[in-house]
Amino acid sequence: MVRLLRYGTIFGPLKDRWRYLYKNDLYKRRIEAGPEPERFRSSLINWNYDAELYACTHRFGEKMNIESLRNAMTDASFLNQITKQRTEAGLAATDQTTLSFTHNEELAKRGEEIAENFLRRALQFWYPKFPKEGIDAVMEFLISESTIADISLKLGFKTLIRCDGPSPRPKMLKNALFAFIGAVDENNDRSRAELFVSDFILTHLVGKDINEIWHIKNPMGLLTKVLEENGRQAPESRLIWATGVSSVLSTYIVGVYSNKEFLGKSAGATISIAEEMAARDALRRLFETDEKRASIPFDKLYKHGLKHSLEGPEPAYHHVVSGYQIYKHQNEPFRLKYNNKSLNEFQLAYETWGKLNAKKNNAILIFTGLSASSHAKSHDENQRPGWWEKFIGPNLGIDTNHFFVICCNHLGGCYGSTGPSSINPATSKPYGASFPMLSVEDFVRAQFQLINHFGINKLHASIGSSLGGMCSILSALLYPENVGRVATISSCMAPYPTAIALRYLQRKMIMTDPNWEHGHYYDKDVYPLDGMRIAREIGTLTYRSGPEWLERFGLRRFNDAIQLTPTFEIENYLQYQGLTFAKKYDPNSLLYISKAMDLFNLTEGYDNQTDAFSKIQCPVLVLGAQTDILFPIWQQKQLAEELIKSGNSNVTFFELNSIFGHDTFLLDVNGVSTALKGFLEISALSIEEKTQT
Repeated sequence: MVRLLRYGTIFGPLKDRWRYLYKNDLYKRRIEAGPEPERFRSSLINWNYDAELYACTHRFGEKMNIESLRNAMTDASFLNQITKQRTEAGLAATDQTTLSFTHNEELAKRGEEIAENFLRRALQFWYPKFPKEGIDAVMEFLISESTIADISLKLGFKTLIRCDGPSPRPKMLKNALFAFIGAVDENNDRSRAELFVSDFILTHLVGKDINEIWHIKNPMGLLTKVLEENGRQAPESRLIWATGVSSVLSTYIVGVYSNKEFLGKSAGATISIAEEMAARDALRRLFETDEKRASIPFDKLYKHGLKHSLEGPEPAYHHVVSGYQIYKHQNEPFRLKYNNKSLNEFQLAYETWGKLNAKKNNAILIFTGLSASSHAKSHDENQRPGWWEKFIGPNLGIDTNHFFVICCNHLGGCYGSTGPSSINPATSKPYGASFPMLSVEDFVRAQFQLINHFGINKLHASIGSSLGGMCSILSALLYPENVGRVATISSCMAPYPTAIALRYLQRKMIMTDPNWEHGHYYDKDVYPLDGMRIAREIGTLTYRSGPEWLERFGLRRFNDAIQLTPTFEIENYLQYQGLTFAKKYDPNSLLYISKAMDLFNLTEGYDNQTDAFSKIQCPVLVLGAQTDILFPIWQQKQLAEELIKSGNSNVTFFELNSIFGHDTFLLDVNGVSTALKGFLEISALSIEEKTQT
């Protein structure tokens, strides 16, 4: 029977016994040869890459440009491989045809930032009591290479990624998924990209306990810290029950209390284990992440909860680390206004757009606000949107068809310019709080060193908003022969007491944070995160207006639990703004630059206002927003009136009816751009005519 089953069937032997032996031999040879080498999908006869991309857009229900999706699925190694093949084929660089696509690194950065911001907001929204360390641990799990690569693989991106090998590596899978998110944002809008993150990344928490993701090394120590922060007594451990003490199956149940109030309990084979587990149980209850807490409502979170906090435009601020140029001031001490101090050397980070004409009379200098970088507009070296992205460019408010535009990061800043975080040449350590005090005058004079470096004798215009508006009007006072016209937006002659008080509170939050370390936290494993976060929350509150808060948030709640913790969406929004900005900007830079704003006084050093304003005779555009509470509209009116009283007949005043408060200069594209374009281009055509002759 065995013989029949091996060489034939139960109905009889095979007619040709050699067939079995032949198949057995083929099988052995196949095993000895090993697995078949992986082949590129493009080697298949029926391979059609564009069809695969088209199917991908429909599979996810996204309306996307095929070229954009092709870029998202192209790894840098693929381009390097093509370049190498062309070179090996003997094609010179001048003979090589320009490729119609690019790699996905920029899109991946964009998508990763969108994912991180959304996931952090979602976790903070649903787990408002979960500490930052816990949120960070969950975030690390969600956006780790292994997690994202696994999601990318399951979504079918493996067959779409173009790289230097038949099969993409985990990092390539991760970049492709983030690049796809960036492409969705580019082709549709931010809400579609965030919905994709919610559907495919956030849902990776299904069936997982976030308490297990965050491994707490010392639960009792953390519990003590949490209780102290909430003004409660330190935890006490009590043995509730024990059994089998004298056996190998001993069990102890320990409870944790705070001033007779029960916090949590757990069992363990030893008292120490039971105590540790009881502390963990107490933390779960305090953080509201225990089994009683409902799972994240993925279907409702975006539509009905978190979305409210996302409504409304937001200025574009990024932690800029590249893409700028450097001007270095050396060999001559730069004298500062206060305390008889000077800098023997410093550097300014700057970026430019447009082209400087032959006569060098079409330059515009843009002064930034307190926390902005030199990255006002995207360009080839940094394709991220700038903080004035929609205001600068061909045919826009500041038209780069006509003008050569320059924007610097202020002296004292942290985006490439010399500031408190820079290395002091005398000590080879960061300056910290030993950095000399600065003034708005120092900001202006430092940037005019750069203007001289360009060989520009006279600017077509000096433009600025907020702190930048202070700088732009001051530039006309300090350099009346070198500034052709001035646009000052949401600025003033001098700050008023309420604004000074608000900035004082911001600085106090940072300086009273124990991790500030008197300004010398750079070489220590600490950072004044809490102080910086609260400082930004205060700032955010002053940047917008009451009517906008009412329209955007109303009295909507995100937390049904009535406790001292945040309840309203406006609170959640401020928390998010504070947290996301806290590590993008150096706290010491905020201290120094905000103090300089408080000390600003346009008429300081003059006998009266008329003496000061009489020096400003160039055309001046003054813009202000009716809802601005940080620089109220009466301050812009006052500035315009004083200029007119002092004999300047070329003063134009615009009062913008915007709901966005102080941030109007960042968000009211139509109002601000229209005013700027008309003001700047009055003589633009004549400049071009003179240049061409």
